Amino acid sequence: MIKALLDINVILDVLQKRAPHYESSSEVLSLCAESQINGYLSATSFGTLHYVLSKFTGKAKSLSAIKKLRAITSVAAVDDGVIDLAASSNFTDFEDAIQYYSAVRNGIDQIITRNKKDFAKSMLAVSTPEDFLKTFASTKK
Repeated sequence: MIKALLDINVILDVLQKRAPHYESSSEVLSLCAESQINGYLSATSFGTLHYVLSKFTGKAKSLSAIKKLRAITSVAAVDDGVIDLAASSNFTDFEDAIQYYSAVRNGIDQIITRNKKDFAKSMLAVSTPEDFLKTFASTKK
């Protein structure tokens, strides 16, 4: 089964119903909920998501969304090795570097993001939700 790290922007597309990205990102999360793919979020993503969501929905609704998200995704661990790799990397964005090395160290196959350029240095497959869904559908035929 495919193990995919979901970038924060994909999750926010769904939780904030951001058009025009909501539909494809929601389909990716549905694949996680239906156990058709193993969806992961970096451990650091949960704190960031709570911070952003609580500004829009309040803390109680944010925590409820985090609990639902956690029920359908796994946590990609972040340890001292991940932080050391991220700090020494060529990534321009430290948060993206943490997500990338968290995926690498946790044996994840690919990253699903709307900002592929943020992961230009990735040795893992990187796709948008739309591209991932097309590829996933073609492998199911």
